[in-house]
Amino acid sequence: MENIPKKRNGWLTVWLTLTLIANVIAIFISLLAGGMLYGAFPGWVLPFYLALAIFNMVCVIALFRWKKWGFWGECVLGVIAFIANISVGAGVVAIFGITGPLITFGLLHVGKEDKGWPQLS
Repeated sequence: MENIPKKRNGWLTVWLTLTLIANVIAIFISLLAGGMLYGAFPGWVLPFYLALAIFNMVCVIALFRWKKWGFWGECVLGVIAFIANISVGAGVVAIFGITGPLITFGLLHVGKEDKGWPQLS
């Protein structure tokens, strides 16, 4: 069987790159100013959100490497983030926990020969 090189659509590439950058920024801000940002929240919030950001980076890197588990991991993390956001009283903002996986899902299904979903293994 011939090895056909995989091709990612540009929108998916941009989204995954932005997601990776956003997680790196979130980690650094949390580490540098976490006390000021999370001071009003319970003690578990800072390490919990740091862990979510780190695991989300792992999932995004997996998607860059065409691994389907990266998408499913992002979905699980999105649900966990949604529940955590609700539990700390985020209200309507809690929905942002699940928007990332929804956008990723949509972008994995954009395109013809460069559609991402069928290329994941």
